[in-house]
Amino acid sequence: MPTLLEIANHLSMSESNASSLCRAMNVDRKITTLNEIREKYILDLREKAAGRGGDDQGELTRARIRDTNASANLREIQFFESTGQLVAVDDFEILLSAWATQGRSEFINGINKIIGDIEGAHNVQVDREMVDGHSRSALEAIGNYPKRLAGANTPNE
Repeated sequence: MPTLLEIANHLSMSESNASSLCRAMNVDRKITTLNEIREKYILDLREKAAGRGGDDQGELTRARIRDTNASANLREIQFFESTGQLVAVDDFEILLSAWATQGRSEFINGINKIIGDIEGAHNVQVDREMVDGHSRSALEAIGNYPKRLAGANTPNE
């Protein structure tokens, strides 16, 4: 009957680790030899290394994968933040709104310039209300695009 100290020395570990190991492997020290304990320990290590260490091993593997992914994501965020490529949501909403407002203004100015060029080159009168109606429809469609896109990504119930 090997003592915990003998098992610990034989497996190069502390007595408390040897005690935990014997419990985990259901080793009865009264009837199990040091060689048998070593063989069980080696088999247990092989199973864990192969990812077959039972439910606890599977959960540990999944936790390690989640931790690795989270660490990689955090490093990526920190990189983008350090390079000035990361924008706070509140700031982004302000910038996006300003960009959309400026885009709308540029679109309307472009349409008005085209109308002026057509009227001047061809000596005709363009129906500005009709053009404004078509322009408004186009701008509304562009403005509604994010809503349509979000609706397309929503799972059907």
